[in-house]
Amino acid sequence: MVSDSESRAVPGSTYELMQELDLLDASQVRLFVDDFDELYLQLADAEPVGPLTGRRAFPLSHEDEFIALAMAGGDEKGTEVGIIRRLTELDKESRRVLQSELEWHHFTTQITAIHSIETRHYVPHWDVETTRGRHLFEMRSRRDLRVLAGGRVLLQDADGNRYEIRDLNLLDDPSRQLIEAQI
Repeated sequence: MVSDSESRAVPGSTYELMQELDLLDASQVRLFVDDFDELYLQLADAEPVGPLTGRRAFPLSHEDEFIALAMAGGDEKGTEVGIIRRLTELDKESRRVLQSELEWHHFTTQITAIHSIETRHYVPHWDVETTRGRHLFEMRSRRDLRVLAGGRVLLQDADGNRYEIRDLNLLDDPSRQLIEAQI
């Protein structure tokens, strides 16, 4: 027996992912926060929907594309409402509101310098300077350190806090040497 997806497939054709997504028309989207700081969506003249949460589909590679909006509470918690194709397609205020929501859920402290990385009993202890001051933390393993394209580095400490080095090449030489020994 042939499944529906197989019967729709045409030899030589490509799969159209965009047809499967519930993309919202950015020109009809208005995002705002209510008096309780909760995110709401209003499409054209329809009633507002919310409270919502926004999540990046590709937070590491395409952070401003394919932003999923889903219900944040109640019986419908997690139910997807729609997807914003590109953040830049939204009006200025909606973009500001959604960026604020995304920053809240994807918060990472920026590391600007590394003072030391010492391994004691197989546990790396980091002493770093960040945009929020000096931090000391431990990492569980080297798997909690990810090097991405463009010299970007993501770290997660033993408590689940996230840190980012936006560009490894912009660190001072001693900091770069310390982290390169960990990679």
